[in-house]
Amino acid sequence: METGLYTAFEVSTFWYFGHLTSRTEPPSTAEQLLLGLLCGLTFLARNDAVFVIAALFVVRFLHVQIVGRASLPVALREALTTGVACLAVALPWLAYNKICFGSFMPISGKSQSVSAALGSNLEFIPARLF
Repeated sequence: METGLYTAFEVSTFWYFGHLTSRTEPPSTAEQLLLGLLCGLTFLARNDAVFVIAALFVVRFLHVQIVGRASLPVALREALTTGVACLAVALPWLAYNKICFGSFMPISGKSQSVSAALGSNLEFIPARLF
């Protein structure tokens, strides 16, 4: 399972995010790119991390504007730099899915199949429990 990998990347991303947020000076371009890289790797570990990453971007954008008292163009530039780095890491996997499977996000198993019906796998429960 990807849970351990996802947790490791998520903890690393949040730790680095906290490190950048706790400082008074604005992050350099390299630091912004590193945050984007960590976000991209977190997304690759588990694609539903996109919601955590989006929340992290919103919090960072608001922090730069409110606490850092930076102008809107400065906050947008930082968000764009980090976002492009995140997308650059995730884009090859997204393109592969689109080309090979017809969808950017994987559709896995019978649970998301068009032909699946509620309770169609109930007949397998006794054997699995045994």
